[in-house]
Amino acid sequence: MMSLSLFLLSKQTSIYHFYGFYFLFGALGNAMVTSPLFANVGFWFRNNPGLALGITAAGGAVGQGLIPYISGIIIKN
Repeated sequence: MMSLSLFLLSKQTSIYHFYGFYFLFGALGNAMVTSPLFANVGFWFRNNPGLALGITAAGGAVGQGLIPYISGIIIKN
């Protein structure tokens, strides 16, 4: 799916098509990752599923927030 999305994004001639494909493949990719993740966390943590799902979601957000800083450090070195 990643290869297909990158290929189609490279062939766009309009910025609106680029945004549309980016949104479409971003939403599909996010759904393909988060749905099984949350289903498995909910399955394994029967006693406090809300807390487990909250920690899982927060971990993803923290990871996304740290990627630019880590990438900057890697690029400098």
